[in-house]
Amino acid sequence: MAKVRNTSSGDWDTSTAWTPNGTPEAGDDVDLVNYQVVATASMVCKTLTSSNQGFLYVDTTTGNKVLTVTDKINCSSTDHAQGLIQISDASLTYTFTLNGDIYRPTGSSKYFCYNSSINANLFLGIFNSDILSDVGASNNIFLAGGGLITINSESIVLNGNDILLGTSYADVVINMSGGGVISATRQLCNGIDITAEINDAVLSGLSTYNIFYAYGGGAITLNRCSLNEPTANNVAFYGDCNWEFNLEQQNYIEYMGIQWQHQRNVINRGFGRGVA
Repeated sequence: MAKVRNTSSGDWDTSTAWTPNGTPEAGDDVDLVNYQVVATASMVCKTLTSSNQGFLYVDTTTGNKVLTVTDKINCSSTDHAQGLIQISDASLTYTFTLNGDIYRPTGSSKYFCYNSSINANLFLGIFNSDILSDVGASNNIFLAGGGLITINSESIVLNGNDILLGTSYADVVINMSGGGVISATRQLCNGIDITAEINDAVLSGLSTYNIFYAYGGGAITLNRCSLNEPTANNVAFYGDCNWEFNLEQQNYIEYMGIQWQHQRNVINRGFGRGVA
């Protein structure tokens, strides 16, 4: 059943704020239209979209928030400029958790999840999501000014001109179950003082840009990862941060001519230090 928001009054659980009347359920396709909808402790729907710049507002000072989407979140060019999901800028107290896949079709050019503060303790987000962006999608999927973002996924495929995480002063952990593939045509992370960790992933398709573009400090760690057809310009990252790579395919990497001990190789094209 379609559930269409009809007012900014009330929160997600306000039954009269939806047409037809009633709080969304697991089989409902939800359209936020052009309204700010205040998140509640436990939310569920089949699909989530916004046809006219509506967004879900998550106040992380009033308790943990969980959104479960049984099918997928459909991002689009009609989303709000600052994201379909927006996190409060107040001091962090609780966590936002998303259970559900994220889809960005061609033409999607807005943030998905947005928080602009640079308070390093601000944002705790857990995303149990597969992510797919079509060719032509653009902009950062996640933008966070600080805190910890954890992504648990089986597949992350970015075919567009978009970056998974545009963030500053934040910690990022990506856990790929079952050797899941991360495929991207731009960076996975781009920002200042990033601490990033990727576990159990196959990194593929990075044909134009580095996996990371990190500057102003930070640290990058790849654990139990492998690289699928890396090119000479973009295997790892560009920037001035520490790095450590514990890769499954070291023989293959050596075959590509990479000399781990040199800073001017394809693993580190910046000023960082690390081990491989």
